[in-house]
Amino acid sequence: MTEIYGINVNNQIPQEKTKKGSLGKVAGGVLAGGAVFNATKNVPLMAINPKIIGSMQDISQQLTKDQLEIVNKATNKLVETAGLTDKGVKVVKAKFTNMDKIHEILEKELGKTKLSKFLPKKIKDQLVAAQVNAVTTGGNAFYASASKNIVLPQNGLNLAAFHEAGHAMNANLSKIGAILQKARGASILALPILAIGLFKNKKEEGEQPKNFIDKSTDFIKKNAGKLTFASFLPTVIEEGLASIKGHKLASKLLSPDLVKKVDKSNLLGFATYAILAVGSGIGAHFAVKLRDKIVHGKQQKQQIQNNQEVQKK
Repeated sequence: MTEIYGINVNNQIPQEKTKKGSLGKVAGGVLAGGAVFNATKNVPLMAINPKIIGSMQDISQQLTKDQLEIVNKATNKLVETAGLTDKGVKVVKAKFTNMDKIHEILEKELGKTKLSKFLPKKIKDQLVAAQVNAVTTGGNAFYASASKNIVLPQNGLNLAAFHEAGHAMNANLSKIGAILQKARGASILALPILAIGLFKNKKEEGEQPKNFIDKSTDFIKKNAGKLTFASFLPTVIEEGLASIKGHKLASKLLSPDLVKKVDKSNLLGFATYAILAVGSGIGAHFAVKLRDKIVHGKQQKQQIQNNQEVQKK
């Protein structure tokens, strides 16, 4: 831009540097953004998940005595039919009489995660106890890869056995499935992505990054919603793959009518992960937008007004 005697030859308006927000505004923006993220992610889960789990339980509980017997017999054949016998996979039914065994399985499963090393023992015990209670009361089923156990409730989610067997097949019989299972931990990246989005100041128009780190964090901030959603994709894809394999297993062991019930149950379970991924992505996007509005909103509005006044002169 060239100026002669104070006149802008290119007829461009000098841009003011956007002032960094005060500590109070930044703190307010971070708190408000964090609240928006938590509400957008957690409220749908709290409102919808119990209904979804309830619907899954209803599908299993509405089975006739004969249908339930067929499903239980099929469950006993799952490991062999899936080709998991040589891999050491076993099916364990969670009961109030074997809670110690379920507790041991879950402790081992939690222990394999790197994050568990930083958790206080009290928190670990609470997490394990909550899961033990969920599976023994019929509210959850899972595949524990650390001990190679398909853990099912004695009653409540009988049809979930095929989906959990699908997870076992992913872990033991598929390279892509195993990679996806390990990549599920990428969802933890949602936290640093959100932190960068909330604490990093928004660049003004035309301002260039100072270095590689500045450029990288600026990219993360601008794409916080998309990146947060992407961090959940390995989980969503692996869940879908487990359901597909569960469908194939069910087709070998059950009647078409029961297979439809398995598919419906699997679809409901898949919905919980999809809701979490979408809600987290949307939450991160609007959290950063709200934070910037609180911190920079009035400054940017004043800057536009100043530029318009200069242009009139």
